[in-house]
Amino acid sequence: MAGTVNIARSLWDDTTFRDSEMSQREAWIWLIVHAAWKPRVTRIGNLEIPLRRAQVAASTRYLAKAWRWSEPKVRRFLDMLENRQRITRATDAGITVLTICKYDVYQNRPRDGDAVTTQEPTHYQRTSDANENKGERKKAKEEEGAQAREVEDFILLRSAVGLDPNAAPSRYWLDEAVEPWVARWRKAGLTDEQILAEAKASRSKNPEPPEGPKALNAWMLQAAMNRSGASSPLPEGAKAQAKLKLSNSPQERLQQLADRINGPDYVPPSTVTNTMRDALLAADLVTREKLRERQIY
Repeated sequence: MAGTVNIARSLWDDTTFRDSEMSQREAWIWLIVHAAWKPRVTRIGNLEIPLRRAQVAASTRYLAKAWRWSEPKVRRFLDMLENRQRITRATDAGITVLTICKYDVYQNRPRDGDAVTTQEPTHYQRTSDANENKGERKKAKEEEGAQAREVEDFILLRSAVGLDPNAAPSRYWLDEAVEPWVARWRKAGLTDEQILAEAKASRSKNPEPPEGPKALNAWMLQAAMNRSGASSPLPEGAKAQAKLKLSNSPQERLQQLADRINGPDYVPPSTVTNTMRDALLAADLVTREKLRERQIY
């Protein structure tokens, strides 16, 4: 089958179709539809990102929400597209920009003198086109706002640990590398504001910026455990059950954690580090079977 067809960008907002997980083909069409068809500037947070024709700026987390995929699935899909030379990727100041290869195959360039129609558009057509353009502009602003919130989180985190937010990050600090760690800390019970505060606080122990977010993991999980005894939010459904009243004594703290694990209350698995797990087992406070039952490995 050869040739091309025009697809209205408003198709993604058509309520005729139920929102559901996209197929790979639909995700590919989504990228083509959302790519800039002419040079423009998009704003993400406080940054202005110039986009050339065929480019789209999007974080892995944003694409995962749009496509209803997991973040690892998005990364594998983008890797596949890049390996097959369907896209190229570049990161500047922490922003990932995707470029659709051979974009002109999917989106013709407008040519001067092309006559779309020889008939004067009716009032309905003019109104309809104006409304559609207005809707597209509103949708674009909403998407830019959503991406701004996604990307700005990581820019602020890089800044909090002492990295230059305007410099190109190392591969360990790219958005796709940071996302799973931030998700883990959120699951442990830390809010975004607390993650930033703890990132800054970690500098007191290590003045040099960490090589990557993995180096912050132990600090963040300990912070989540410390805060859970106060008023820090916990994962939905566990707020009333996972509060650990921690004492200053490591042994008492370990005993309280063991009591929680052995009892009926919920304990977020991500708040129990490998060191804590080993200490619990060494002190014979819990069994391996109970840890597996609690999904603590």
